Amino acid sequence: MNKQVTGLQNYRSIWISDTHLGTPGAGAKQLLHFLKHTRSEYLFLVGDIVDGWRLKKRWYWPQAHNDVVQKLLRKARHGTKVIFIPGNHDEAARQYTDLTFGEIKICHDYIHETANGKRLWIVHGDLFDHVIQHARWLAYVGDQAYSILLRLNLWLNALRNAVNLPYWSLSQYLKLKVKSAVSFISAFEHAMVTETRRRGCDGIICGHIHKPELKTVDGIIYGNDGDWVESLSALVEHHDGSLELLDWSKISKSTEWENIASSAIEEVDTLKGYCSEGSVELPPVKLMRNDLVATRKRLTQQSARIVLPKTKDGRHGDFVPPLARCVCFKPEPPLPVEPPRLEYWHWFWHQNVLVGKSAVGGALT
Repeated sequence: MNKQVTGLQNYRSIWISDTHLGTPGAGAKQLLHFLKHTRSEYLFLVGDIVDGWRLKKRWYWPQAHNDVVQKLLRKARHGTKVIFIPGNHDEAARQYTDLTFGEIKICHDYIHETANGKRLWIVHGDLFDHVIQHARWLAYVGDQAYSILLRLNLWLNALRNAVNLPYWSLSQYLKLKVKSAVSFISAFEHAMVTETRRRGCDGIICGHIHKPELKTVDGIIYGNDGDWVESLSALVEHHDGSLELLDWSKISKSTEWENIASSAIEEVDTLKGYCSEGSVELPPVKLMRNDLVATRKRLTQQSARIVLPKTKDGRHGDFVPPLARCVCFKPEPPLPVEPPRLEYWHWFWHQNVLVGKSAVGGALT
């Protein structure tokens, strides 16, 4: 279920994984937007947060990736319990299991108890990938092919964005169309559920396969928080213990348009208020006045919107938006002007000629 988000969203727990920072395909800006708009008691980083495989071959670390790391550290300093469970792409961190760096605890896996008493086993999931465990060279070849596919995905979505189309994952689409990939995902889910039952837990939260999912399999909760390369998704626990899968690519788009609409409604309301008070005097243009009078605010079940009048000459209240924007425009305050600094030769002239003191402190004779 897609929903619109405004302000800061509070959850009990958040799970994210497979951000692959250090690669061009990482959705660092979208992830930073997600982190800025959410707050939680627990934040689980379920592996492949930094892509060590790619960084070993070529260093790629733009400012957006650094901003994500700084945001995670800031959340940890401000009281969020941040737990990092390394995956296969950041497996170098596994040698520091049970240590804490910058208030972030590193664990091999973790048992989390939800607010309604469910025990969830949290692990990245690469240990149940037979290719990773028994044919590591094939995993590296697959990683190269996947990187090429992600580059195509970037170019495709740049074109879609240029024509105002929403985000769409080519790699995710192909993954669901290739029969062998579908069978691999099914086998992976079955292995994870079987191991979860053997450990006596009520559910499993994992990542690794970049396939967001939340369902119950044979009485066991299976949750995969997806990734921030293709699906831009996360798993969250509400304060009552219920779990939800978030598709942030759709939520953030809804939020962006909702903020624009809210700003427009506020500006038109302000303009009408000024006119009724007599604070603003409109030019004697009949069309302008008619447009403003005919503009209406229509309430819907979820929000409100501005309805601009359609006139016989084909206009749609064209005077109202620019007029409202001009009236409500608040220019930024000017930067403070620094007083001119007294250069050395000014000081020397003042001290030696006007006052009669030498530069070394003695009086002139």
